[in-house]
Amino acid sequence: MLVQTGATQNDGKEIGFWIAGMSVYGVCEFIANGVIFMKYNVHNYEGIIIIILMVAAYFVFYAIFSVFPGYIYHSFSTNMSILLVWLSFFVALG
Repeated sequence: MLVQTGATQNDGKEIGFWIAGMSVYGVCEFIANGVIFMKYNVHNYEGIIIIILMVAAYFVFYAIFSVFPGYIYHSFSTNMSILLVWLSFFVALG
């Protein structure tokens, strides 16, 4: 659903494959951290903070890596501005 023809950056590069891949990776990370949270029987402040930091690390490192030239160059802002990406996050996690 995220890979559409004509999804290009300003310089003409296609980004549909990379946006879909990074979105799937993000959903996998959210689900894995949710499973870790649900499997533990004892929740303390340190554990909850670590799980929140692990989820936030997806956004932080994705933003950092999209600054440097490479495959996902400038794709963070494009990815996070697409409503369909956020909808796929919520549908997969729901």
